[in-house]
Amino acid sequence: TYSYVTNNPISYIDETGLETTLITTFDTFAGIEYGSHTALHILTAGEDAFLYDPAGSYNALTRGSGGFFDGDEANLQKYIDYQKGTGSIVRTLTLPTTKAQEEAIKIKIEGLGDPRGFSCAASVSSALVGQCSVAQTKLPGKLYDSAKKASCNK
Repeated sequence: TYSYVTNNPISYIDETGLETTLITTFDTFAGIEYGSHTALHILTAGEDAFLYDPAGSYNALTRGSGGFFDGDEANLQKYIDYQKGTGSIVRTLTLPTTKAQEEAIKIKIEGLGDPRGFSCAASVSSALVGQCSVAQTKLPGKLYDSAKKASCNK
């Protein structure tokens, strides 16, 4: 999952700060793996990290109504560790985004807020549509597959 950083996500960072990371958790039921949750992490040069966890349970004690976090609360590795702690497999995909695209995604996220229920993939894909070539979907696994083929830079 971390091949783009030589399997060491802590030591290698995007120094330009132009990347959006799709985080997807996978679980199994009756031996079948399925995408169970999805979130976005945005790293913009010169700004605090930004994490969007719609319909999630991360930082339940300090979680506001928007489902997004910034600064120390938006630490990608802590989020991944949290999800792994629930027993899920965590896979990430890095989408090369421009600063303008990252700002547009954040604005869309603020408008979407933190819908509850099974809406994480619908919210994340809505935030990305128009900025990256991903398909609108309600299924985290399908969003992950779509993002593997996506392009974002215009």
